[in-house]
Amino acid sequence: MPEQDALAVPGPYRPYNDIMNYMRPIRSSMVSCRTRARKTPFYILSALLLLLAGCAPKTLAPEALNEGVRFSFYAPSAASVSIAGSFNRWDSRTNALAGPDKDGVWTIVLPLKPGRYEYRFVVNGKDWGLDPFSPSVDDGLGERNSVFVLPGDAQQ
Repeated sequence: MPEQDALAVPGPYRPYNDIMNYMRPIRSSMVSCRTRARKTPFYILSALLLLLAGCAPKTLAPEALNEGVRFSFYAPSAASVSIAGSFNRWDSRTNALAGPDKDGVWTIVLPLKPGRYEYRFVVNGKDWGLDPFSPSVDDGLGERNSVFVLPGDAQQ
């Protein structure tokens, strides 16, 4: 005797049985799709995290080094970038950044003593901009300046 299907309807409802037998592969694939759909975001997220872990961009925030503080600014199409701040009497011609590197980043290392410094980047000698990787404060003149604090134990 053939095995009875749990969804089979006895008697004259044969068209229903035929439809259900036809739908069985579709139903099973729907169940497996639902199961896969629940797991898919986890697999995608895991893969993205693994890929991005090695490709994470470096931060361009000011960084205290043994030789001073490294300031970086992303401006791939700029002809020149300099930094002006409380450490150089806001002279935009004193400290020119080197670059850009292959990633479009300009950098300079300034020998600063521990303290609080306000600064802005100057692009192409005329466009004054904030450091997007540092906090900023009101300068008292209606503008804002980026701020960097070098702790006393960070350098000699």
